[in-house]
Amino acid sequence: MNHRFRKDKNSFYNNDIELGKLQPLPKMTDQLEGILNLYKKEDLKARKQHNFNKEKHELWKKKSIFYELPYWETNTIQHNLDMMHIVKNVSDNILWTILGCPMRSKDNVMVRRDLEMLNIRKPLHPISLPSGRWSLPPASYTMSSVNTMSSVDKDYFCRMLKKVRPLDGYSIAARRSFPKNVVDVLIEVVNFFRQLCSRINKKSDLEQMQGRIPLTLCHLERIFPPAFFDVMEHLPIDLASDALVAGCVSFRSMWPIERYLYTLKQYVRNQARPEGSIVSGYLIEECMHFCERYLKDVDTKLNHEPRNDDGESTIGRPLGQCTLKQQDRRTWNQAHKWVLDNYESLE
Repeated sequence: MNHRFRKDKNSFYNNDIELGKLQPLPKMTDQLEGILNLYKKEDLKARKQHNFNKEKHELWKKKSIFYELPYWETNTIQHNLDMMHIVKNVSDNILWTILGCPMRSKDNVMVRRDLEMLNIRKPLHPISLPSGRWSLPPASYTMSSVNTMSSVDKDYFCRMLKKVRPLDGYSIAARRSFPKNVVDVLIEVVNFFRQLCSRINKKSDLEQMQGRIPLTLCHLERIFPPAFFDVMEHLPIDLASDALVAGCVSFRSMWPIERYLYTLKQYVRNQARPEGSIVSGYLIEECMHFCERYLKDVDTKLNHEPRNDDGESTIGRPLGQCTLKQQDRRTWNQAHKWVLDNYESLE
């Protein structure tokens, strides 16, 4: 109730001080009471004749057929939120906006005119030119606010993101391209999704994430324009609470399914008969696996080294050619102390 964001009128689009309490949402069954079911003929006929109350049901237009199941109302999680599509859409919105893509960015002339109409963030209001066009002042969340990027530079940046093959847990930093407040909130979003997708999550960690994600979205709202926020930007609110009930996210996401569908699509050689091509390619793959079991001296998928195989060494292995050198204990301690003194998160 006493959080500083409640009294911040300039950063949010409502220009008001929020002093009210969070009202609990009614049950989904109560919200859907009386809504027509489009899977029945009589409901279709009533909808065509407009024999239903529109004012009472402003949010919902139809009810899923799953609610006809007798046990559906008692399910703790009635709809599973797919982690893959949420991460993909949120990442796309952030990436297209910071790159300033004309057709996909959430920052354009209409968005800036909305800011002017709401009378918020005056430095970002569009400037009318004598030619009749609009000039958009650079924002902190675009790369042009710090250093101007041409189309060639943006193309190079996207190609780099596509071709880079980093180590596990490695992240590409963009600290030099954005102000500190923008970088901090982007790191918060990345850390939330990374921790949520980990194999092991303690109950205390999920509860901490559940209390942290509303503040992260508030930080996003203070930086990005109101048009940036659609349904996908608000769905992460429920991801941590769903993980507390349903368990690990990796067992409920579409990642393995989409990867396998991508593998099946690689089997297609005849566009006119895709199903037959998939069956033929799958049979060939199975035959190859069967033959690989009898090939002991050939490097195959069954006996090749793992991607992160470090061998018997405890210090890892290099990515390319190098010369190994054993450091003494004093040099090792000095390097360790230098990392601790220069690591920004420990300041």
